[in-house]
Amino acid sequence: MVQPVVIIGGGLTGIIAARTLHTHGINGLIVEKGRSVGGRMATRRVDGGKVDHGAQFFTVRTALFQQAVNQWEEAGVVQSWFGERHIRYKSNEGMNHLAKYLAQDVNVRLNTKITELRQLEKNAFSLITEENELIKAKALIVTAPVPQSVALLRGLYADDDDVKQLEKVQYNPCFVLILSFSQATEVEESGYVASNLPDGIERLVDHSRKSVSDVVTVSVYSTGQWATEHWVQGDDTIKRQLLQKVALILPTDHLKSVQLKRWKYSEAVTPVPTPYIRVGHESPLLVAGDAFLQETDNTRRTRLESAFLSGVSVGNEMARLLQTY
Repeated sequence: MVQPVVIIGGGLTGIIAARTLHTHGINGLIVEKGRSVGGRMATRRVDGGKVDHGAQFFTVRTALFQQAVNQWEEAGVVQSWFGERHIRYKSNEGMNHLAKYLAQDVNVRLNTKITELRQLEKNAFSLITEENELIKAKALIVTAPVPQSVALLRGLYADDDDVKQLEKVQYNPCFVLILSFSQATEVEESGYVASNLPDGIERLVDHSRKSVSDVVTVSVYSTGQWATEHWVQGDDTIKRQLLQKVALILPTDHLKSVQLKRWKYSEAVTPVPTPYIRVGHESPLLVAGDAFLQETDNTRRTRLESAFLSGVSVGNEMARLLQTY
């Protein structure tokens, strides 16, 4: 069976691309290497509580995204968290719940890692999985972090100018220290702190104050620079160093557990100034993601909204392309 469209990556861009294709009567298949959709919309259970350890919130700057957020809010999935000029919205049951909510009517294959792309003919691709399974597709949308997308595309389009341009996209990594406590912290009421923090710490979030977790759980995010400088160090060393910093701002007497999450591709620092790129130009293959910004996006920052808008744009463009194939 040849799939009409295969979408590599089950983050928000991939999910929204699939939903957009569906509005055009096209059923796309998402293949996701992880155990859940969502990508950096990640939530983990810790000691009976919940921890968002990727994206913590999202803001709205466009009418199109606001329309979608209004629908999610009416469905009871999200609500405003804090902020005045730009409201920070949270997912009521953790950020991954929002991703799963959006993907509930989408065709998804989890635990499926694509290791190679091949072009069978002008209008068909084959995707080789880590288990050496073959998936055939008429068209492809690739939404993985850009370096991972490039690694797949090199086998087909090593000399393509667009692929060479994508090779220049750089990311900052991030460490996230995931903590649980037996007693309440003294974090401010919103649960979000992004100022007056030790060097190397970008922000921290208390999820009990965020009203996401019944248990006191805290996420502590390193800065991109600190993560870059310490990336090669082992997990135990990183946890020890970050805990020393945490002890300067939070009492650790009632600390119950400590975990560490590494995000190698946390945020693109050199985003692409277009919502998607077409590669090859002979077959329908588009690359998109949160690192692909709308031309009118003056923030120049990747975020959940940019992932959403890229998904809408790439889904619509793929539907248009398929009319000619």
